[in-house]
Amino acid sequence: MSRLKIILYSTQKSQRIIYQDNDGIMTYEIEETFLKKCEIEHCNTAWARIIVSEKTRCALKELEQKYDTVTGKHIRKLYGFISKLSDGEVFYYINEDKASVVERRTAYDCVRMQHLGFRPVHNVAFHHYSMLDICFQYLSYGYDGIEEWIGEEVIDKRVCRFCGKSYPEVNFDKVAHAVQDALGNKLLFCYEECDTCNHDLAPIEDNFRRIMDFRRAMYHIPRKGTTSSPKVVGKTFIVRPDSHGFPELFLMEESLPKEVNHAKPFYIHLELKDSMTNEGMYMALCKMVIDMLPSSELIHFENTIKWITSNGTWAPDSLPSIWLSVLPTDKAVYPQPVLDIFLNNKGQMPNSPYCTGILWIYDIAYMFVLPFADVDAGQYKYDDDLVNHWQQMKNMVGIQQWQKQDSNNYLPSTPWVNWEVDLSLSNIHVLPKSDPIFVECLTMKFDRPNIDMPPFSKDGITFNKTNRLEFECYYNGAIADKDLRDLTQHIAGPGFLIAPINRQVHVQIWVDVNDTTDKVKYFRYSFEAVFDIPSFWAYINMETEKDGSLVSFAFHNELRDYLYESALRNDEPLMVKLRAGSPFIKCSIEKMIGCERIFTYAYYMVPTGFDGSYAKIEDSKIHPIGCE
Repeated sequence: MSRLKIILYSTQKSQRIIYQDNDGIMTYEIEETFLKKCEIEHCNTAWARIIVSEKTRCALKELEQKYDTVTGKHIRKLYGFISKLSDGEVFYYINEDKASVVERRTAYDCVRMQHLGFRPVHNVAFHHYSMLDICFQYLSYGYDGIEEWIGEEVIDKRVCRFCGKSYPEVNFDKVAHAVQDALGNKLLFCYEECDTCNHDLAPIEDNFRRIMDFRRAMYHIPRKGTTSSPKVVGKTFIVRPDSHGFPELFLMEESLPKEVNHAKPFYIHLELKDSMTNEGMYMALCKMVIDMLPSSELIHFENTIKWITSNGTWAPDSLPSIWLSVLPTDKAVYPQPVLDIFLNNKGQMPNSPYCTGILWIYDIAYMFVLPFADVDAGQYKYDDDLVNHWQQMKNMVGIQQWQKQDSNNYLPSTPWVNWEVDLSLSNIHVLPKSDPIFVECLTMKFDRPNIDMPPFSKDGITFNKTNRLEFECYYNGAIADKDLRDLTQHIAGPGFLIAPINRQVHVQIWVDVNDTTDKVKYFRYSFEAVFDIPSFWAYINMETEKDGSLVSFAFHNELRDYLYESALRNDEPLMVKLRAGSPFIKCSIEKMIGCERIFTYAYYMVPTGFDGSYAKIEDSKIHPIGCE
């Protein structure tokens, strides 16, 4: 079976057309027609720049007459593609299996900027994309209007990239968008994302979507199944579609900056209502890349996938920053997101991470590293390690103005945008805060009331004993300090076992430590430290029924912090003796002090009833994280 995958570019549209036959005669003749029989301006074995003329029309008509019946009229698509083009216009024929991304992107740029002349555009574009492709394996999707589906086409051979399960254990019935369709993505899809992961990872993707909500509304990116802009509610504004589906922006009069001239365009700070996290936004960007990577590359990103799917149970000690660039809207606006991927597998960039991505969306671009790649071995998790790489990327991409975005922050916050407002425009309205249109803006979410606790004092709280102290070494090979710079820790706890009769709290933790790839076991440790707390009932609130069953529970967060840090400090002198003689003598457990994020794992074991049973209460349930 011979198959020919054709891509055609013109000023009017882009199109993919696929032909196949048993003996290869028809597919050979189709390619020969485009490369030799049409009016060729430039060509090589993979592509041709063709002038629309009588010669070109006749060549394609002849092909159509010969194979009309055998293709069931499918051959007519070739002549149909140029039917609305005028003589003298040009289009590109590309053999998708032969042409490189450099050739495709160059051809597409030449079509888009045809008014600038072929040679200047071709030479500049070809040099630009060639430099990227020389340094990296360069992949680019979404730029030319052609659908891209990544992964295994045959459904019963598919394995999900995120959970590792295969058909029929999991289903692949839903269309998995590599970039959410709500963001305008109509072209980038992944075959290898199961329906369960497609559903479960949607909250991660929503972190990025919320950052884009205002822009997708103002750039009229239609909601799913409609042609209308989405409605977006902010703290001092609302965007909603008008009767024709186009966006209208309503601003609270009281929120307008008073120090500027409102008769001229001015910038205003607009804050949305729905919260997101910076780390979640980073995860969403990385998920887009994972969806669009060649299947053969996934082996290098097992830990990246674990992090994306961890549901908050993976707590990296550091993540590299993301970079944001605001693009001039007179140059380009990307209603369809474009994703560029740069794989450092050609040996040309020895001091760069294995994978870098750039997402071009609307009037902005995000540039970021995929963390936890096994090839990187933990080298690029700190910004200081990436200074040279980012400068090289800025030079190669051709944009120097980028703003650093913190990706480490896991606390919820509300996204914001600084937007230029021109009050003379008919779709922008200023109304008083009391106007009914702002009801949703002013609606407050219900917050659970706090239980009053006295100011915390450590006076009288004493370390009693260590009930359990364990260290087990799994690896006895040579370990350099750089190998200990980036470790993967699997943490259970800290757990706080409440003993009200003795007015004690037992602090427990279990930690498995592996190498940066998470494939080589290094060591594990655990301990249980007991503290006497004379002021127990001042800082711990337990309400029970007559049968002893638990009604409510509260625990002073400063007591929590103090007990955790004291447990580490008191048990480290004992633990260091157990580490003696191992390669991990320097791995002090006191390094866990100051890791605020550890409390995302914390829980309390609280006695309930009179039968010795305990209720497990997660710390996040009694110390909810508010928005920053």
